[in-house]
Amino acid sequence: YLMNDPETPAIAMYLEGTKDGRRFFNTLREATKKKPVIVWKGGRSTAGARAVNSHTGSLASSQAIWDAMLKQTGAIAVASIEEAVDAIAGLVHTKQPTGRNIALIAMTGGQSVAITDQFESYGFNVPELSDASYARFAEFFTIIGGSYRNPFDAASTIRSEAENLQKILEILADEPVIDGGVALEFRSRGFENPGDLEEILDLLDDYRNKTNLPVILLMPTHGVMTGDTEEAAQVKDRVVERGFAVFPSFERGAQALGRIVDYHTARAEA
Repeated sequence: YLMNDPETPAIAMYLEGTKDGRRFFNTLREATKKKPVIVWKGGRSTAGARAVNSHTGSLASSQAIWDAMLKQTGAIAVASIEEAVDAIAGLVHTKQPTGRNIALIAMTGGQSVAITDQFESYGFNVPELSDASYARFAEFFTIIGGSYRNPFDAASTIRSEAENLQKILEILADEPVIDGGVALEFRSRGFENPGDLEEILDLLDDYRNKTNLPVILLMPTHGVMTGDTEEAAQVKDRVVERGFAVFPSFERGAQALGRIVDYHTARAEA
């Protein structure tokens, strides 16, 4: 039903076993040809398998068999509810990436290192840009201690100066080496005027529509720059309403986007 439902953009499931493995395999393979299917299989460990048997009566089977089956059918394997939700958010709220060369924009030098480590650990490249692009950046990117290399240490540029963010995104949109889109560290403080937030979201929307590449926002849920809980929740809700995928950490954003790239790459090669 769900594979043929036009209002269902993606399918996610938790399961502990199946009574008819061959039928499940064939149905899953058919479904993934039409839309993404996310599978969270419980009972991966020995003790977990015992718990599954007690819960549903499903007998343990080799995890290697499950992993191979999911890979052969083109399903997206996850290991927790958080990973499932992240994958859904990425699939529903991002453009289809064409590669793994990504632009990363962080708010401080330390965070630019941390975000790069996470995205590279999930198979992304953070490439140098062309000399022409760097020449354009040098015309306006004068923040003391900031960097306009990739990853970008943008400091207050993103939070308070939409004009500079527009220039950054325009340069990245013209940069052919970037085929994986943009991941942006996004903080909830500094939006006393709701129009400031909308202006930034408009710029990000323009970028993804012009390039047809993903834009994901990374909003840490802890730390001195996240703002109070109510403020952060309101900003996040508005970002999601505008159709952007939001992740609470660099790692979760990198992992989710990596799964999306893998899915689209596999579909293109099938």
